[in-house]
Amino acid sequence: MSKFETLINELSWVPLPFLSDLEWAVAKAMVNNPSLQDSLPTVGHVLSDLIITQHRLDRDKVVRLANDGITDGGLCFQRNGKKYIWDGHHRYFAAQQIGKPTCQMKTFDMFDQNTLDGQDKEGMSVQDFASQLRCRVSTLLRAMDSSDRRVYEEKEVSKFQDILEGGPGSGPQPDGGSSSSGLNRNKAADDAGLKSMEKRQKAKAKAAQDRKEVKDTKDHMASHGAASKKDQEKM
Repeated sequence: MSKFETLINELSWVPLPFLSDLEWAVAKAMVNNPSLQDSLPTVGHVLSDLIITQHRLDRDKVVRLANDGITDGGLCFQRNGKKYIWDGHHRYFAAQQIGKPTCQMKTFDMFDQNTLDGQDKEGMSVQDFASQLRCRVSTLLRAMDSSDRRVYEEKEVSKFQDILEGGPGSGPQPDGGSSSSGLNRNKAADDAGLKSMEKRQKAKAKAAQDRKEVKDTKDHMASHGAASKKDQEKM
């Protein structure tokens, strides 16, 4: 077996998830919208220190990158003292193919958590990501897949309200400040997104109430009709 085939066979191993569902959604958005990574530092990593997280590979692409000497780029997440490749697996294997010991990657230093130990932890919030990426929460939400964003909106709208009101979920501001002026800037930036979420939430609640009222009316009419029929049978 060639050295290259040995490297490819490493991809049969996929590590345990190291991201929460929300973190996974934001990580996808960061890859699909590379401008979100602009504020992240580019760090040189020793290949042997990196953990792969992808189990599919285009062999031709690896060979092409190796021949062209393209090995830098991609996105690395650091958590719990470990370094995970999130984007850039082909360049990683291209570097190994040509014997290069390191590669340069955009690097995101995540909060430590215990998902690797099988414990259910929330991990980073959208506000945490926005702060470290130095972007608005609304910008991050727009970059997420619509299905992921909808789940977040349904679960986190109350926390969003805390941020706009300067409550316990406000945390550090995306521009690095924590003053009332920074809060006001965030409030102005995210107010439209919040109103849109609240509008959808109210519409869903009203639709549910309407369905309940219709059901209650039908049940009442059915019950009244059955009682009338019973009275007629007695006469």
